[in-house]
Order: sequence, then structure tokens, then C-alpha cells
Amino acid sequence: APSPGPITQRDRTRPVAPAALRSPAMPSWLALAASCAGLLGHAAAFRVQLLDCPAAGAASVVEFMARNPNNSTKLRNGCMRLNGCSPSSSRAKQDATVAAGGLEAIVAAMRRFPDDKELQHRCISALARPILFNRNNGLRAGRLGGLHLLLKAYARWMDDPVITSHGGDIGCFLDYVDENRAILRELGGVHLLVQNIRNYFHGKYSDWGYQPVKNSLFGLSSGCWKNSDLCHEEGFVELAIRLMTEHTSEDKIAEETLQ
Repeated sequence: APSPGPITQRDRTRPVAPAALRSPAMPSWLALAASCAGLLGHAAAFRVQLLDCPAAGAASVVEFMARNPNNSTKLRNGCMRLNGCSPSSSRAKQDATVAAGGLEAIVAAMRRFPDDKELQHRCISALARPILFNRNNGLRAGRLGGLHLLLKAYARWMDDPVITSHGGDIGCFLDYVDENRAILRELGGVHLLVQNIRNYFHGKYSDWGYQPVKNSLFGLSSGCWKNSDLCHEEGFVELAIRLMTEHTSEDKIAEETLQ
């Protein structure tokens, strides 16, 4: 059975993993999913814009996107609508969006316009919400190629802190879904997350980029589960010590680093 990953102080209100998803060798306090809060943790500059879900629900948005497969503006707006249809607090609404074909519509838009950075940004955000703490939906999104597309965009635009603040959305694919952790491993996702921290912590793009770094930590807190050897090989232990030494008082930095 896939292991859900670690739990931290901020996870107290999160849903308990079903018994079938818990590893018998794990202490009970590790039985919940690893962190995945990219959508919830962005500062205003990085906040995802939502459009209201229409009264007809996600199915009408999916139909709208299907009628406009070559219009990037309409597909981008469709992703923003689907984002509004899938509040992470409602499992029923998450599942309704997926049942309507929302994941397929989002992935198709990302595939159709790989060079449209704004569309990728909006659709990545929409892709993450219906899979948050939801194994079935996360597994489906991974099989559709959603994680592949997310990592491709992440690697391409590592100089853009808006894109690299989707590290928490990478983590959304991983909670409860060891199969997606294997994809992360295969595609070099652990390296990308660690490299992003290096880029924004006395690095190539910034001396200190709080949002990209914090959200990379969100991704690694779940990504290192089952991939701890890669995290070690990437030098994350030494990097973690430096992070906690210099930024231990900042929200979530020490907590997520320790995971």
C-alpha cells in the first residue's frame, strides 16, 4: 500500500489517511499525508486567481473548453473556472470536477499550449486543487501525464518565481500516491526542487526568495518520502542546516525543512 508520508504541526486539521493507505511499520503520528499547500500558502503576489464556478458546474466548463481547443485565452479561463469548481475543502466537489472530465480538460490545455506560460500557471493551479489529499484523483492525474507537464514547465521557467512557487502543487501529486513519487524520481523532480532552493537562497536568481523556497520545501516534504536517498545525494541535508540557521524564524521554513 502507498505510504502517505509525514505529518507536521500544521496538519492537525487534515483528514486522516484511510487504514488501507497506512504503512504498518509507521508510527501513528506519521499516518497522515505529507504537506501540500502550494495553493493555500502563496503570498498575495503569487496568489492564484479563481473565477466563480458556473451554476451548471464543472461539466459546463469542460464542455466550453472542448468547444475551444485552439483558443488559449478561453482554455486559460476554463482552467481558472475549474479551479473555482474544486475547493480543496470539499471531497465531493473535487470528485465531481474529476467525474466531469476536469483533469483531462486541464491536461489537454497544457499539452496544446506548452509555450504559454500564463496558461501553464493557471492550469497547474487548477490541476492541483481536485487532487489535494485525494489518492484516486492524484493517481488519475499522474496517469494522464499531469505531473510530467508540471515538471516540464517548472524546469523550463526556473527563473520565474511565480512558476517555481508551484512546488507545493508538485507535492499535491505525491500525498497518498507513491506511484507519483516514482514519477518524480524518474523525471528528476527531486533535483529540480532542491535546485530551486539553491537558485533563490544566495543563488542565481535571488539572495532570498521566500515563496519559491517555501513551496519547494512543501514539495520535498512529500517528495523525499520514498526518495530520501536522492534528497541526500542532492545535498539537501547541508542545505537544510543553512536554511534553518539563517531563516528559522520565518513561517514554515524550519518546520518544512525538518520534514
